[in-house]
Amino acid sequence: MIITVNQSDSRRYRRFSIKLPKNVEEALKKDTTNISKMIQKSAKLRAPRWTGKLAESIKVKPSTKGSVVEVGMPYGMYQEFGFRPHFVQAFRSTGSGFVVADWAAAHGVQLAKNSIFVSKHRPFIKPAVDNTIPKISDLLSKSIAQAIKKS
Repeated sequence: MIITVNQSDSRRYRRFSIKLPKNVEEALKKDTTNISKMIQKSAKLRAPRWTGKLAESIKVKPSTKGSVVEVGMPYGMYQEFGFRPHFVQAFRSTGSGFVVADWAAAHGVQLAKNSIFVSKHRPFIKPAVDNTIPKISDLLSKSIAQAIKKS
């Protein structure tokens, strides 16, 4: 078996080897942004709503290696990871112009001694990530194939 390599083949290979890492890096950066947007969309749908501010606060922020999903409301951490069961005073402000008693009335929760007992949290980021993970391999394989063709 004889294999011949001419000068134009070596130039093409050199050009390919220089362009490929740049193209793959661009594709991966674009994919991390797309994956973050998929997680954001899913998390917004899963976020608990009374005022809607928690869902609105879920943003995709650019970073040096792609993007990051951020939750802007401080109570988002407690909704995601939980908290100790506790009593909340009924006339405590929610920070959105309402009081806890308004929320309780809207959800049919009975007040006991001017407070309500809170014992449950509702994760919204982890289920969004779990929903997105199966889609990542297809997205990456398509974009890397396009980066190879582009090189």
